[in-house]
Amino acid sequence: MDNLRLFLGIELSEEASRSLAERAARIRTALTFRSWTHPADYHATLHFLGDTPADRLDAIAEATGSAAAEAAPIALALTGPGTFGPADAPRVLWCGLAEPAAPGALAALHA
Repeated sequence: MDNLRLFLGIELSEEASRSLAERAARIRTALTFRSWTHPADYHATLHFLGDTPADRLDAIAEATGSAAAEAAPIALALTGPGTFGPADAPRVLWCGLAEPAAPGALAALHA
């Protein structure tokens, strides 16, 4: 059976993607990534599913669609950056998120 490496993510606004792209440009010379994610692919990871059987995709899409339809809009603020991986060879650049208006909204959506 084929497995897919999946995560659930939230698309960012154009404003947030633009802000992240500007931040990435400022620190680009300090980090040694072989490639950089295009700003159109920036997202907020809500949950990492990992290796998932392909035959579960329809059920996951249905469950996440229902959860998203019931969720209220969430206002997020970008916080500081960080990396995953060894300091001398990081694999992922990330930026933190804060929920100034409704703390816990992301956790509720995750649940």
